[in-house]
Amino acid sequence: MRGKVKRKWSIVLLSGLVLLGAFSCRVFLKYKRLHHQCDLVVMGPIEFADGIGRQAVGLIDCLKHSCSIQYIRQGSCDFKDVPASVKRIAKQKYKKKAKVLIYEPPILNGSSSIFPSLPNVDIRIAYSMFESTKIPQEWVIVLNNLFDAVVVPDSFLVDVYRNSGVRIPVFIVPLGMRVKSFLKQSFVHSKPVDRPFVFGALGSVDSRKNQRMLVRAFAKEFGNNPNVKLLINGRRMDREYLAKIKGDIELFKLNNVSVTAMSLKQRDYLRLLKSLDCYVSPSKGEGFSLQPREALALGLPSIVADNTAQKTICQSGYVCSVPSQIIVKAVYDGWRGLDLGDQFGCKVNDLAAALRDVYDNYDLYAQKAFEGRSWVEQYEYEQLRKFYETLVSPKEVVLSDRDEVAEGVLYTTSQKLKQSYEMIQEDKTFKRRLCNALIIKLFQG
Repeated sequence: MRGKVKRKWSIVLLSGLVLLGAFSCRVFLKYKRLHHQCDLVVMGPIEFADGIGRQAVGLIDCLKHSCSIQYIRQGSCDFKDVPASVKRIAKQKYKKKAKVLIYEPPILNGSSSIFPSLPNVDIRIAYSMFESTKIPQEWVIVLNNLFDAVVVPDSFLVDVYRNSGVRIPVFIVPLGMRVKSFLKQSFVHSKPVDRPFVFGALGSVDSRKNQRMLVRAFAKEFGNNPNVKLLINGRRMDREYLAKIKGDIELFKLNNVSVTAMSLKQRDYLRLLKSLDCYVSPSKGEGFSLQPREALALGLPSIVADNTAQKTICQSGYVCSVPSQIIVKAVYDGWRGLDLGDQFGCKVNDLAAALRDVYDNYDLYAQKAFEGRSWVEQYEYEQLRKFYETLVSPKEVVLSDRDEVAEGVLYTTSQKLKQSYEMIQEDKTFKRRLCNALIIKLFQG
């Protein structure tokens, strides 16, 4: 009896020691994390409902199992719909400088003298994009003076940035997307027989997005046909441009066109996109263009203006492309009077013909869109992780005649950037790697 009691208390004592040890280890690692040189600091807005605000969320979520990460807020911060692990990482603090900064806000407003204070890191990388053939000169100043490299999501932008005067390396890594939820709900769409056919355009309502041209093309081809509808929703609205759209709707006496202003949660946005029969992007300029890709992930037929970064989508062969060669000067509210290069419009007749083509040959375009799902999968964060990991910690850095991110290997024209990466690699002692792995496992899992 006494032996049983003794064994019982021994087990209790041992369990207590194990728990105390685990607690002490976690407290120690928490202290070590605070003073640890993390692999990556992500700086930017967090707002899942916004395309720009989604980038930091996706990057942190993508790299949370392979890099120790610190987040620094820059811009809006809304944790609605953000994964719990990303929230946890975003709230952790580090006192020691990180190795690599990825600055996510694509808009680099302000000269270098008034640019937001950047953290002290070994390598600064900006993830940036623009929708015309020339970026603002203040961006050029910021990039050349404050960053070591810039990453753009589409090949169209490489020449844009270089021709604008950017001297640091310009790499291409596509914008990561969370398309699994779209792919799971994809199917071969059929033309509706018991309800109106719905064309739709979702996104900001402004001159660049060119919804007014869409309304005119729709009016030309279908008029007030009750069997065909056009739905336009904008999370952001240019009031002056919206007034012109509504003026056109009244002019053409269209009762089958609706314009709404809703900022949607992810599930509501997905539900609205699924309610369409054809997605239309007549935009004059894009730096990447998420929504036509999301539409393809659903197997939804799409009409896309063939210009700027949307050329990549048109060249895939899975959408109905519209010639877009009318040169128009790029105009932005924030840079009135500045030369920001060109954007590209399309003709009303060409867009109207595309609407009719998809409507009359729906089965053909539905099959194309369904086959396009596999093309869209390449943009899933899991597929791009190896390239983002290479940006943070390449296995090899090669001095080359090109700037390219490959799996594990970073090719660069910059001797300075090569040396900076080599300095980071030299610091990877076994002790640091072990501490890094434990921090990732305990605090980022």
